[in-house]
This record gives sequence, structure tokens and C-alpha cells, in this order.
Amino acid sequence: MPKRRIPSGNAKSQQSLTPDEGLIGIGLLSMALDGKVESVETELLVELLDEIEYFEEYSEAEIDESLNKIKSIAREEGGAALFNASLAAFEDEEYQEAALMIAMLVVSVDDEIPDEEEEYLTEIQQQLGISDERYDELIDELFGDEEEEEEEEEEEE
Repeated sequence: MPKRRIPSGNAKSQQSLTPDEGLIGIGLLSMALDGKVESVETELLVELLDEIEYFEEYSEAEIDESLNKIKSIAREEGGAALFNASLAAFEDEEYQEAALMIAMLVVSVDDEIPDEEEEYLTEIQQQLGISDERYDELIDELFGDEEEEEEEEEEEE
């Protein structure tokens, strides 16, 4: 599996993103950074956007418009510009944590997080300024039940 890497560089987009568009940008980057986009990743991102309260008031046309804007930045200005514009869009800790959680869910969609994907998530965590303690809490919130179930299954064997 190709290594996921955050686009590096100080490239700045000519366009600014809203915080909601920044979340979509992080989701799309998380899907595409290994060089391929799996259908299961796309389905997961669509489900996440449907469930996130920020997007409740969005029409399908508004989401399509945001997606087109984000794809345009990636295509015309590059992944680094999109990543930096996404980070710059987050107004507060709630959006920063939501972005990290989206990245965690997208990279874990295949039920495992290899070392290189863990490194990718750690890079995002550091870029967003989320503490190690909070990072661990977010992992527990997202995956705690799954880990407990796996441990119980192993004990039963």
C-alpha cells in the first residue's frame, strides 16, 4: 500500500474555504493521498457528511458546489494548497477535531491502520494543534467499542 502523506509546502490557495468546505477537503485528501480512491472510502465520506450536523441545512446542489470548488483548488493549485486552505478554514477546536475524526475514519475504513497511516494521522494532529491526550480520547471515542469487542473475542478463544 502506498504511503499516505500530507501534501507539503507553503502553497496558498487563491480561494478561501468555509469551515464546512475545509472538512470536505480533509476528507477528500484523506481518501486520495495513497494515490487511489476506493469506493468504500467515497461511500464513507458521503455517509459522514450526511451525519455531521454542519451539513444538515445543505442542499445537494450546495454540497456539489462545495465539492467542485474543492476539486478545482486541488486540480489547479495542488494538494498542498487544498490542505493549507482546509486548515486555515477551521475557526475553532470543534472543527479541528471534526477534521481529525474524519481523517481517522476514512483511513480506517479497511479495518486497520498501518504504521504509515498512523504517521499520517499524527501529522494531521500536529498540524491542527491537537494534544496527544485529546488525540487518544478521540481514538477511544471512535474505536473504543471495537477494540473492546476484539479483546473479548480473543479472550474467548
